[in-house]
Amino acid sequence: MTKSIIPFFILALGLPALGFDTLNVTSDDPLLESWRWREFSLPRGGSFKGLHEDSQGRIWFATTRGAHRFDGIEWLSYGTEDGLADDDLQDVIETRDGSIWFATRSTGISRFDGISWTTYTTSDGLISDYIANGEVLYEAPDGQLWAGFSGDASRPGGLCRFDGTRWHPVELPSSFPNLTVKDITATPDGTIWAATGAGVLQYADGEWSRHAETINGGVRIGCTDLEATPEGHVWTTCQEGGLSRWDGETWTNYPPPGPPYRMQDVWRTEDGQIWTGGALQVCRVDGDSLVTYDASDTPQLPGFTKGLQARDGSVWYGREGRSRVLRYDPVGRSTTYRHPSELYGGFPGFETDVWFHTTEQAVRHSGDHWIAHGAADGFLTGPIFGMQQTADGSLWFFGDHHSQAAVARWDGTGWFILTLADGVVDATWPRYPQDFPSMRARILVASDGAIWMAGEHEGHAAVSRWDGSQVRLFTPADGLKGDLAMILYEDSTGQIWTGTKYRSDEGAGLHRWDGQRWHTYTKADGLASSYISWATEWPSGSLWFGTKLGFARPIIADDGSMTWWNKTDIPVTWGKPQDFVPNRDGLWFTYISNRGGGAGRFDGKDWHFYTEADGLQGNGISHVADGGDGSTWFVSSEGLTRYFDGTWQRYGREEGLFFEWIDPTLHLMEDGTLWISTSDGRVVHFRPQVGVDPPETELAPVSSQIAPDGDVYLAWHGLDRWQDTMTEDLWFQWQLDEAEWSAWSQLTSVALAGVSAGDHQLVVRAMDRDGNVDDDPPGFAFVVSRPWWKDARFLVPLVALLGLLLMQTVRVFRREVRLRSTRTSLAAEASARERLDEELTQLRYLYRLRSKVATARTVDDVVRGGGETLLDALSAVGARVEIAIEGRIWNFGSDPASPAVYERSLEWRGADRGTLCLISGLSLSETQERALVDETAAQIGAALEARELEAQLVQSARLVSMGQMSAAVAHELNQPLTVISGVAEDLYLRLADQIELPEEVLRSKLRDVMELSERMAHTVRDLRVFSRDTAHEPGVPTSLNEVVEDALRLMRAQLAEHNIRLELDLQEGLPEFLGHSHQLQQVIVNLLSNGRDAVDAVAPDDRSAPWEKWLRVLTSWDTSTSRVRLEIEDSGIGMTPEVQARIFEPFFTTKEADQGTGLGMSISYAIVRRHGGDISCESRPGQGTVFQVMLPAVSA
Repeated sequence: MTKSIIPFFILALGLPALGFDTLNVTSDDPLLESWRWREFSLPRGGSFKGLHEDSQGRIWFATTRGAHRFDGIEWLSYGTEDGLADDDLQDVIETRDGSIWFATRSTGISRFDGISWTTYTTSDGLISDYIANGEVLYEAPDGQLWAGFSGDASRPGGLCRFDGTRWHPVELPSSFPNLTVKDITATPDGTIWAATGAGVLQYADGEWSRHAETINGGVRIGCTDLEATPEGHVWTTCQEGGLSRWDGETWTNYPPPGPPYRMQDVWRTEDGQIWTGGALQVCRVDGDSLVTYDASDTPQLPGFTKGLQARDGSVWYGREGRSRVLRYDPVGRSTTYRHPSELYGGFPGFETDVWFHTTEQAVRHSGDHWIAHGAADGFLTGPIFGMQQTADGSLWFFGDHHSQAAVARWDGTGWFILTLADGVVDATWPRYPQDFPSMRARILVASDGAIWMAGEHEGHAAVSRWDGSQVRLFTPADGLKGDLAMILYEDSTGQIWTGTKYRSDEGAGLHRWDGQRWHTYTKADGLASSYISWATEWPSGSLWFGTKLGFARPIIADDGSMTWWNKTDIPVTWGKPQDFVPNRDGLWFTYISNRGGGAGRFDGKDWHFYTEADGLQGNGISHVADGGDGSTWFVSSEGLTRYFDGTWQRYGREEGLFFEWIDPTLHLMEDGTLWISTSDGRVVHFRPQVGVDPPETELAPVSSQIAPDGDVYLAWHGLDRWQDTMTEDLWFQWQLDEAEWSAWSQLTSVALAGVSAGDHQLVVRAMDRDGNVDDDPPGFAFVVSRPWWKDARFLVPLVALLGLLLMQTVRVFRREVRLRSTRTSLAAEASARERLDEELTQLRYLYRLRSKVATARTVDDVVRGGGETLLDALSAVGARVEIAIEGRIWNFGSDPASPAVYERSLEWRGADRGTLCLISGLSLSETQERALVDETAAQIGAALEARELEAQLVQSARLVSMGQMSAAVAHELNQPLTVISGVAEDLYLRLADQIELPEEVLRSKLRDVMELSERMAHTVRDLRVFSRDTAHEPGVPTSLNEVVEDALRLMRAQLAEHNIRLELDLQEGLPEFLGHSHQLQQVIVNLLSNGRDAVDAVAPDDRSAPWEKWLRVLTSWDTSTSRVRLEIEDSGIGMTPEVQARIFEPFFTTKEADQGTGLGMSISYAIVRRHGGDISCESRPGQGTVFQVMLPAVSA
């Protein structure tokens, strides 16, 4: 939808009224209002030569640096690099087929059909390649294209016509001089006219004629421009000769006022006005004379000699040699109306009428007509003081009728008048400026149809009620107080409220009519002030009243009694809140305007106060109105403000809005326009451009691939068509992935941190100053890369690791069952310490202490963790900790200045093993002593006991394994002993029988004995090493394959004795791991032993054919995790999932009580974890078991 602009320039004065009055509109000449103008710089710095509007409403400019097209949003430029014959242009025009034609200065004519370019020169029939300066391209009504050329002594001038393929020179009479054609046009009868340096040429009925009369007779030689009108007149400019008009018979001259100046161009606007421009002035034809606009009137306009009215009603101005052009809006946003008897109001009437009043009459604005209503029409006879509209749409006018106070109502069909004689109050309208703020609330149409009026009667406050047949008057005799009733309000229960005051401007109270009598409330009843300035209900059932000091709300108890809630902490002294307007944003309000307090809003929870610093156009807000579209309007003497979704848009002097009075009022029409009554006798019609061309949003280019951190930065800018809203005044909001839109702001970029991985879209839209939002906002699609640790290739091992960690946590929890009593005690103490200030510190200390000592693996680690944690807890006061255990002493910290000594023994397994001594710089309370000293000693003792028990269990398991291997070891020793015994017996008998042996045979037998002895020694050495405790020895680089071979030397005989086939698959060249070979040897022995027992446990009936007993040992290198792998697989009975889940628990076994301790697998698990590795098990009943050990390599 395009912006609707009525194409007129000067508002006509003295429009005829259809009633009894003539309403004279005396607004300023719109051409003189600077806010109607927009200036645009031409691209590339080229100088203006000509302009043209194409069929799509785009403006083309011919310049000295190419052609430029402007659609109100975007400039598009064309030059020789695109196919234009020359960048130095003279004119531009669009023909009916949509082609754009360009006249160059010296290179012929170019044509652009939207796709390709064609250039025409003398070889294509042109008279010359030199085109005249002016509007020299013209398409006649018959479709022929004409062109004018520049002639002088060196080259011919004249005219050419284009037949669709080739140009043809136009043959002119030989009597015509060598002509330079400046402009070409045609009148409705098809006559062709050309402006030349030798006058005006006319081509009609196949004949040429020339008009070259003197200046007094009309045209003077040296014509520069032409304009043909629909009635067949031709206007031309003639250098110093001014402006001339041909009416078909004679020429009429319009000389320029003042000193002569060069009139260069003439144009016509759609309202029929003829304009001409020159170097110093712009002129408008007004009857038989010219109205001039010079620098003193329009500083921006003089010097712009070419004019063009676009189809949207705007007018473009350009001047040859300048690099900027002007756009003029003939209507704009506001029009001011005045009347000799002043003009007030602006209330929407029935249908499309708008109602006003002067000091003498009611005035109705209907369409383009102003209709006055006077006494002859049934209206009041006397002066008019004001008007108001009630909820039913009726218009009420207050004044005098036959010298009596009266009100007149217009209900859309006729007038109805009530006077003092009918019983109405005798002053319903304020006659003093200080009473104006309450003037919109003195008449009320109640829900039962009764008409209520507030004012005064015989000098005292009075309220009247007309029920359609009679009037009832309420005065102080009925319970009212004060001298003037100021407001009227009906609540949702049908009760009527009014506020009254005294002439001293002091409040007289709030009065409520319950249908039977009046109830009065004043400060004595709990109101903060007896002055009532306004009333409303929001939400339904919740009454609000404005008072002199702020706000008041009645609170009604169940028994009907009423108390008052008051809010007086408002930022305005004696603000008298008024004009309450509830809408979706909450309850809006303003203050009496001369307080300059701005406006406020209560959103149901919080109070918000706004001033000029927040975006209001002035602080003296006198009226608030709900826009109906989510917007809220404010008016002050400084102009208008529109609030929408957190944005503030101001309209002031730049829009022709400045009211110079403290109490303008605001009335919103159904078409979205507003009428403002300035209270000084003027009304302003303001037309926000709502529902028209929205702005466009453009995003800055950016990569669509975003790093895994998810940080996104996006910039943008917006453009409003024809700069109706300047770029810096646009508002923006953005939306990510169809989530909630952001708040409106004038920021032009956003930085988003931590956007999740995946595909996303960020949409940005602009909003102009009238609330029009980009209806096709651009979106930026981008992808945030998924972090490596969220990749499936890493996620599966991570889940497995987490599972192992969970299993370890469960194992540790169950291993510490013996400490439950201690934890119960600590929990009880912690509950008691919750009532003490030091609770949090103590709990944190105990947590840190436990974390330190529970995870320590050696005595040094336990002592260091406990001592350093205790020292850190007392770092603020200074302390030294001394721990002595079995002859070793550890010291932490230094002695404080004023020491307090606390000593505790360290006990475990029923014996004193050492002492803990704390030398503190602060005397500890009993609770602190228990937490810091007793608990530290207990935790250190428990941790050392656990480490000792663990070491014993490991050693015990090792000895058990040795016991289990004893038979195999005995066999391993017995075999060589038998051989050695046989050799010894053989040698003894030979010596006894004196049988000599050859030396070679003797040496061979002794060599066998030596080898067998070494074999037995190696076996004994392996057993001794296997049984040694190496837990405290540092780890060394170790070969996994060598550890496997050492373990097999101990187990190979056992496996053979059990008829178990052993399969080895040891990968060569494995990296080494850092650890203890004998500890890992114990792990392998345990796994082989379990495999042996599992194979032996397979019952004959469970064996599937073919089946055999076997164990497989495999080593390999996992390059993806930089770890060496050991796998031991058996063909045994397998395990159920329940058994498999508990396989690494201490003391868990499936063997008979005399066949296993349940510690072998838990100890193996602990050894592997101490080496930084993992051990896992996979098994199914009847399908065997696979144990896998993963150890980190020394180097990847």
